[in-house]
Amino acid sequence: MSIESKQVLAAGSPLYKIVKSQLLESIQRGEWRPGEAIPAEKRLSERYNISIGTLRKAVDELTEEKILVRHQGRGTFVALQEARDFTFAFKRLIPATNDSNLSLTQESHDVAVKTLLKAAAHKEEAEDLNLRPGAAVYRISLQHLLENTPVALEQITVPADRFPNLDERLVERYRGNLYQLYQDTYATTVLKVRDLVGSQLVDEGITHFLDCAHNQPMVHVKRVAWSYHDDPVESRHSWIDPRKAKFVITSTD
Repeated sequence: MSIESKQVLAAGSPLYKIVKSQLLESIQRGEWRPGEAIPAEKRLSERYNISIGTLRKAVDELTEEKILVRHQGRGTFVALQEARDFTFAFKRLIPATNDSNLSLTQESHDVAVKTLLKAAAHKEEAEDLNLRPGAAVYRISLQHLLENTPVALEQITVPADRFPNLDERLVERYRGNLYQLYQDTYATTVLKVRDLVGSQLVDEGITHFLDCAHNQPMVHVKRVAWSYHDDPVESRHSWIDPRKAKFVITSTD
């Protein structure tokens, strides 16, 4: 009995599922980075000691999940997620007075890094990120401005062991586009997010950055983002001052 057959019996899963998981692990380790081609079918089938048909089933599923992308005549590549591919509410902030034009030039939307510190995860962060309480995390505060007016604040938490040596210089280089930073620097691609939208009265810790009154009602968005293997990689709270801004969410589904 082959090693692969033993793995199938032990895992109780089809062989192509095991190969799919191994391919994902290689992508997550950075063996093949976003935008790079994976090896040819013959090489991969030899590497895993499987048939090309089994390999294709694994690759087909990763392609359907938009983790891989096929380019006719060129090969199969790790999907390169551009910023525009994500539903970024805060890349689509528009002035509250804007009722017709649902776009705004990048130059009018600025992002300022207010704080970035390393800390111990509290209960909510640990639950969101599947960490033990007290695990090391980075907390980032980003202030969003439209036409030089502060309109939104984001407080973002990520696992420190997944994003080592994260600093303000990196965040500033990407103008607050953290998902692009995660991909380019840490080979971590955000594949899906869940947003919960509501309202919240905010305290001085928030109003200080948004130049508004204590207990001012704000639009509140709670987001968790996942990467490969449904691995949570980010927890994010965002507050938008509805007197100053609206945010536009566009879906391609």
